[in-house]
Amino acid sequence: MTDAGEAPEQKAARLAIEQWLAESGLEWDQPDARTFVVVLPGVQKLKTTASLSVGDHALTVNAFVARHPDENTDAVHRWLLERNRRTYAVAFAIDHLGDIYLAGRLPLAAVTPDELDRVMEELANYRMVTSFNKPGGNITGVSILSHELDAKRLELMIDLAPRSGPLGVLINPRSPTT
Repeated sequence: MTDAGEAPEQKAARLAIEQWLAESGLEWDQPDARTFVVVLPGVQKLKTTASLSVGDHALTVNAFVARHPDENTDAVHRWLLERNRRTYAVAFAIDHLGDIYLAGRLPLAAVTPDELDRVMEELANYRMVTSFNKPGGNITGVSILSHELDAKRLELMIDLAPRSGPLGVLINPRSPTT
């Protein structure tokens, strides 16, 4: 789908998104010429929906994370702000209702399939948080089929449960990415 009045930078970004979507195998929709809605698979039927909107100068990325926390709001907000220092291209944001989102902007010139991979991986990294009401709750297992960000994932798990006991990592020596 094209927009008759799109600038060359917008067209290049749109084509990069379309290429990335075609290669990703993810479920997606295009409600208008400049907006793509991508469904990122999750665990236990949970899915994350992310919107990619091609603007005049930037690509805007938004993904819903959680409803307004019912308790421990200050601790949740602190946790979010601390994590914002470590995120790539996105940051936690809160809307007028207190619902939590991951939001980001990329200059149109930076929109490539590789960069979209990095941004979507960043969104996927924070789906491990199962309850923002109890951000120090248990994470009992994570299965991810890529190994590029393993160190960051371990750092995140340690940050989520700093006083936890031993941490185990299982690796298949015949296939380290599974």
